[in-house]
Amino acid sequence: MSTAFTNTDWLTLALVLITTFYAWATFKILRANQAVVSAMKEQTEAQLRPYIVTAAFARTGTTLLLLEIQNTGKSSAEKLRLTLDKDFYRHAEKREDQNLAKLPAFTQTIECLAPGVKLQFVLGVGHQVLGEGGEDS
Repeated sequence: MSTAFTNTDWLTLALVLITTFYAWATFKILRANQAVVSAMKEQTEAQLRPYIVTAAFARTGTTLLLLEIQNTGKSSAEKLRLTLDKDFYRHAEKREDQNLAKLPAFTQTIECLAPGVKLQFVLGVGHQVLGEGGEDS
């Protein structure tokens, strides 16, 4: 029996090597496509998710300070829970009916806050809220 390779054997070996290379390259392309699809999914979710932004600001033309909470995202925020870590009294009046922390927005779950919706809360006049020296009171 002869161990010499024929032309057909060489061609078969070449085809096996080429097929192996194509299988490897196809697998790498598949993995790259999976990574791209995953990145696109994450990007789409980030674009469409709700974003809750809070800001304190003075109402234009006045010294009245407001707290604003807004959903700036593209979808509704569901089961939103807002809390204040300490009591805050509107107009620096230490009465429970003036305590922002006791309002339903800060004590109950907000089932749905639609995109673009703003919740505004009066904090008080600047010098009352910040004190005479401008520090927190």
